[in-house]
Amino acid sequence: YSIAVSAGLGSTLVINQASLQRNTAGGRDDNEQNDKSNDDSLTTTTAVGQNANVALFGHSMGCASTLRMAMELAGSSNNDDDDDVSTTLVADRIDVVLVSPAVFVANGVSLTSLEESSSVAGNSSVPRNQRRKKNGLLRNIVRFGRKAIIDTPLQYALKRLVSSQRFWSRGLASAWGDADNLSDEDVKRFRWPAIANKLEAGLLAFTRAMISGYGAYPGGDLKLFMDVLSLPNVNVSIVHGTKDNIVPISNSRNLVDLFGGSGLRLYSMDGLGHDPFEEDIEGFVQTAKNAINGGLSHER
Repeated sequence: YSIAVSAGLGSTLVINQASLQRNTAGGRDDNEQNDKSNDDSLTTTTAVGQNANVALFGHSMGCASTLRMAMELAGSSNNDDDDDVSTTLVADRIDVVLVSPAVFVANGVSLTSLEESSSVAGNSSVPRNQRRKKNGLLRNIVRFGRKAIIDTPLQYALKRLVSSQRFWSRGLASAWGDADNLSDEDVKRFRWPAIANKLEAGLLAFTRAMISGYGAYPGGDLKLFMDVLSLPNVNVSIVHGTKDNIVPISNSRNLVDLFGGSGLRLYSMDGLGHDPFEEDIEGFVQTAKNAINGGLSHER
């Protein structure tokens, strides 16, 4: 996931799959599920049941979306975008593995300052659906003009960029722990799906969301991180390459220092960069297993 607003959809897919598996194994009767789905109310409650464990993975800037998904699955949501819909999604245990998380710790940040910033954000925010109602016509006019004047030429330029092998070769060289280990096959694995899946449209939407703050968590990503760590049924671990030049591992160490009493664990992968799951697949899988199982081979 690229932005936090997609976490609700992702959590629904995960929880529904878990519910389906439980029902197939002889869990709650399907008629009971259908009764709930046919309820006229806008409140939807989906319980996974006993021993329903969910593992969530997030990478880089997508880690914020993964944390939002964990909030949804744990039955704790702090989102003002859908005031008319209340969704409670419950899992018995949630293991969150964040890979090279782009959730940055600024100088002077403390747990107290995070609480204070959250209070200010909560008091000053205006529900998004109210803004939509007030500015509906203006928003439509602006949207039409933006698509005609800005989006179309910019999307064309981005398409040319993501189609270029040079773009991916240079970008991945900076993401790899050792650029000499980057092969042509590695570049193809990124380049061809980007072309086929129209990555340029996603980049444009992602950039617009970042600029506008759409879907932002009240208090920011660090407050979101803190809220997830406080949930009783959620375990969070970080996997980070020691040679990450995009998001240095020092930032993850700062996260562990900031949330030291929460059980947050850091698993370092020596010599790897921003995409350790691409550079050493088997090593990453083993590290992820250790993280989920609470292995002792972590850095802190």
